[in-house]
Amino acid sequence: MTEQFTPTQKRIMEILKDGHAHPVAELWAVLGDDQAHESTLRVHISFLRKILQVNGLDIISEHRMGTGYRLVRNIIDDE
Repeated sequence: MTEQFTPTQKRIMEILKDGHAHPVAELWAVLGDDQAHESTLRVHISFLRKILQVNGLDIISEHRMGTGYRLVRNIIDDE
């Protein structure tokens, strides 16, 4: 599955794979570009979600302690 990811997306997944919520600032740091457009992280997360959903996983937005993201296993089967 990870062979479909760009190097940046692999770094994002390396952080998220523990299943804990991670702040946007932590994920933004792996982009390695202070000048990146503000939507860059959202675009990467969207791409990752599409691939992960095929494998029963998803990335959800967390808002309990600020904004962040968490890798989760899907428990709802839409079929």
